[in-house]
Amino acid sequence: MIVQISNGTVYFGANNVFENIDFTVNENERIALVGRNGSGKTTLLKVLTGECELSSGQLIKANKTSISYLKQNALALSEDTIGEVFDQVFAKLKDLEKQMEELSDAMKEDPDEKLINKYSALQEEYKYLGGYTYQSEMLSVLAGFGFKESDLERKVSSFSGGEKTKIAFASLLLAKPDLLLLDEPTNHLDLSALNWLESYLADYPGSVLVVSHDRYFMDRVCSGIVEMAFGRTEQYPGNYTRYLDLRAERWLTRERAYDAQQKEIARQLEVIRKLKSYNREKSIKRAESREKMLDKMTLLEKPDEEKQVYFRFTARQRTGDDVLSVRHLSKSFGDRVLFDDLSLELRRGDRVALIGSNGIGKTTLFRLIIGEEQADAGAVIYGANVNIGYYDQHQRRLSPEKTILDEVWDEFPRMD
Repeated sequence: MIVQISNGTVYFGANNVFENIDFTVNENERIALVGRNGSGKTTLLKVLTGECELSSGQLIKANKTSISYLKQNALALSEDTIGEVFDQVFAKLKDLEKQMEELSDAMKEDPDEKLINKYSALQEEYKYLGGYTYQSEMLSVLAGFGFKESDLERKVSSFSGGEKTKIAFASLLLAKPDLLLLDEPTNHLDLSALNWLESYLADYPGSVLVVSHDRYFMDRVCSGIVEMAFGRTEQYPGNYTRYLDLRAERWLTRERAYDAQQKEIARQLEVIRKLKSYNREKSIKRAESREKMLDKMTLLEKPDEEKQVYFRFTARQRTGDDVLSVRHLSKSFGDRVLFDDLSLELRRGDRVALIGSNGIGKTTLFRLIIGEEQADAGAVIYGANVNIGYYDQHQRRLSPEKTILDEVWDEFPRMD
């Protein structure tokens, strides 16, 4: 056992996030935490890291268990270089290197036995902590996420949003905690980084607890699923596809058991009604006996699915056949050319995916199309009656000071 929550409950004010949950992660497990947004998944991760306390219940951790947490928005606009971010991960090894270097210089002047013994002890600790392999492992992880060794000198703030996520991820993996907590780790990862990550996590020496909505990632990585619903947790063995099958079986079994119990209760109530209608002492005693039996019965909860929300969107008006034309577009930032002579056509009804490595210019192309960036050359031409909606990965257009209602109302002031 790495961590365990027993009868855990969390309240935020009067709101019950989850109640009396039991939850365990064992050594070398790959567990996915699934459930609707707002069901308490991120709160549960924060309980495990100590950022949030249980209102009641018990959190148990194995002795000297190290836990690290990759949040959804992992790095802010850090002015550190990638190398400086990684130096923080290897601070202990860097300190040992400095001590060993100082002792080595001292031994050259005075080869005292105490100094030699101290140096040997530091050397053993350095070796145990991976001091002789961490540089090569750092470069391996860096390459796995698509970075070059020269990128170690670049500031984190100079990278794209997806690249920042990968930098935070790389530093977390290099720290090698006993339990790795990942909150939506596949967000902003390109396909090559995602494939590498799946292979890396399969061989990771510790345990992994991941919050994800990516069913394909969970199928390839996870050995167990924990579902959060109605403030409770249920644990299932296997990957996500196996979880769906087991969940359907469990739900059907519960539904049948509930229906059978309700029929039995209805039958007993009818028998009690008839016995009482005879209005004889013997019959009344038998009725009371059955009523006591019903009172002692443990009532099964009615199986319930969380409510689905359905939306139906329609275009404001019908466009022409030609919706978007991008012609000979070019864009550079300094000496870095993102793309040159790029052209594409979009027609009414098209559904197009724009794919490519992080930092290659996908978001910049979107910003050029909506007019938030200026192209160095080329043109963006809209068809007739075209309106554009833009979903930004960082949600910069939302105001953190507004309520949800005000955000929508201010955008559509005439809507009642």
